[in-house]
Amino acid sequence: MDNLVFLSNVRAASNPTFIPGDNANTHRCLLTVIKNRKARDGRDLREEFSLVFWGKYAQTAALYIEKGRALNIEGAIRSYLVDTGRVKANGKPEVYRLNPIHVRSFEFGADSMKNLTARLNENIQRAKAEGLMAPNTTITAEYLLKTTPKQWMDFNGKADGYLWER
Repeated sequence: MDNLVFLSNVRAASNPTFIPGDNANTHRCLLTVIKNRKARDGRDLREEFSLVFWGKYAQTAALYIEKGRALNIEGAIRSYLVDTGRVKANGKPEVYRLNPIHVRSFEFGADSMKNLTARLNENIQRAKAEGLMAPNTTITAEYLLKTTPKQWMDFNGKADGYLWER
């Protein structure tokens, strides 16, 4: 029985490492992801997870995941020991326990506003350079992403709530 793991909104700590195999089913891709959260006492906690992608998922991960990209992961923990080749003072071999998550499925999460704004501004500049937009257009990513909240109603009918639209 597998130890299933679901990770939501984790961020890639670096670009993935792709390891080609003999055929498409044996490709591997290695990636470390980070989950930042707050402890109950207010301290910042950082959790790191090692992921292993196989086959077509490995190819997709290598092509589309980059440092800072948000991901949602479903996988299984596979635990194994690795011999370091060294011997402890008591005569026993020194080993490390590794607990990577073998990814069964994944989806891309939402970009941060900083990344989304940068990508939109880059695409606007590219569209101007390729003649798809007039060069003197002054539209920006900030303007395109600006949102205006609607007036919402609470259960008691007051206009200062946020649960029901009037």
